[in-house]
Amino acid sequence: MEQRVLILCDPEEDYAQRMSDYMRRDKFFPWMVKVYTHVAQLHECAKLHSRDMLVISESVYQEDVQKLGAGKTVILNETGIVKDQKLNNVNKYQEAEKVIQQLKELGGVNGRMLEESIGAKLIGLYSPIRRCLQTSFGLCLGRLLSQKGKTLYLSFEQYSGVEGMQSCDGVDLSSLLYLLADEDKFMASARRQIRREENFEYVSTMVNPQNLLMIGAEEWKRLLYQLQTCLGYEYIILDLSESVQGLFDILRMCVRVYSMAKDDPIAKRKLDQYEQLLSLMEYGDVREKTSICRLPLFRNIPTSIAAASKGDLADYVRKLVEKEEWY
Repeated sequence: MEQRVLILCDPEEDYAQRMSDYMRRDKFFPWMVKVYTHVAQLHECAKLHSRDMLVISESVYQEDVQKLGAGKTVILNETGIVKDQKLNNVNKYQEAEKVIQQLKELGGVNGRMLEESIGAKLIGLYSPIRRCLQTSFGLCLGRLLSQKGKTLYLSFEQYSGVEGMQSCDGVDLSSLLYLLADEDKFMASARRQIRREENFEYVSTMVNPQNLLMIGAEEWKRLLYQLQTCLGYEYIILDLSESVQGLFDILRMCVRVYSMAKDDPIAKRKLDQYEQLLSLMEYGDVREKTSICRLPLFRNIPTSIAAASKGDLADYVRKLVEKEEWY
């Protein structure tokens, strides 16, 4: 399934940046966004697909951009006067949410239909505190959810440390990212890159953890979109770290975020700083969907996938999740 592209062309760089940021924050925005601030850049880009949309400012619109082959062209109207009734017009100077909603409608996308079509629920795991049992928690959660529905566990940790999850054969997150270059074949090929132990499916982190820093936010979002829409998962667990570009945007896509906490003063200050940063960067919605987990002491901590379905930690996770609305 090829992801659609929305080309936004506007000479006002601030406007283009802000609008594209709003689009990327929208969990159900169905296009990958590319931004250009000069018409000349449009003519240099590759021919568009009939599924794609071109959104261009009225002041720089030229008839020859139609030759790019986009399925639909939308004019960002700056004057309030519709000069050509044959073209789709959207008022440029209105609330960003209204612009985005009108673009979805012009693209034939109903928000509820799109939400229902993306069946997989993303569950994020992230804490600014180290050695907090985040991965162990995630493994227990994955084993639990896999008993209820088709579940995939993705490790974004620099080093997983979990027996059976070290990638020694070159099959890891980078293998899935490589397949995005040919998205028509993604569905057939991605399945071979996903490991399975009993009913637990997972993809290990990259062999070279430095490569995590080189992957942009849009590429991660494309991968998650493909996994959600192509492979029929009901749950996808994201074991995240600071090495992930666009971390906050990915957390925003999740139905629930679990952050592990500790009671020592330094750990508390780290968590406070993280929550303050969410507020400062206008990701208050991420904080609202976050559950802070202050884990008690456990006698046995699972160090392998096989051991993650039993024990005190597994019981703790089960009791926690059974109270969730999304479960």
